[in-house]
Amino acid sequence: MGMPKSVIKVKKDGVEYVSSVNRTEYTMLELERAALRDVGKLLKKRTRAKIPKDTGDTRKTVATWVRKPYKGQAAYLQIGVYNLRTAMKKHLEYSGYYFHIIEFGSRLVKALRPLTSTAKENIGEIRKIEAQYLKYIDDEMKAKSVIDESEEVDDS
Repeated sequence: MGMPKSVIKVKKDGVEYVSSVNRTEYTMLELERAALRDVGKLLKKRTRAKIPKDTGDTRKTVATWVRKPYKGQAAYLQIGVYNLRTAMKKHLEYSGYYFHIIEFGSRLVKALRPLTSTAKENIGEIRKIEAQYLKYIDDEMKAKSVIDESEEVDDS
């Protein structure tokens, strides 16, 4: 979906009112999604670094997904591990079954919390990334250059 061209023009008493609310909403949504993609890249990289090497392909199966808003909700970022089908497609060992043990621990294994601790430790950097994108709201041309309209599933 490209930039909406709908601009509402109303003439009343010789004065023309121009409303570009749809265009502004679209720009804000896409800037938010672009910021979430960059935050996802940062968190994925740092989460992978915290997972021990002896856990097989678990490091490779960490991925991020930026989800579009649904019925008035905000766009959001998911970070987790591939499901069985996706892991098999990428020729990786499925580690989703064991990942909860790494995250939450068990009576035999201490919890490492790679996802939770990474998010908590990087709140400052996440805010910087979000602020960097949201400052483009004022300038439409800069916002268009930052926005990537393709749906993002970061598989790298």
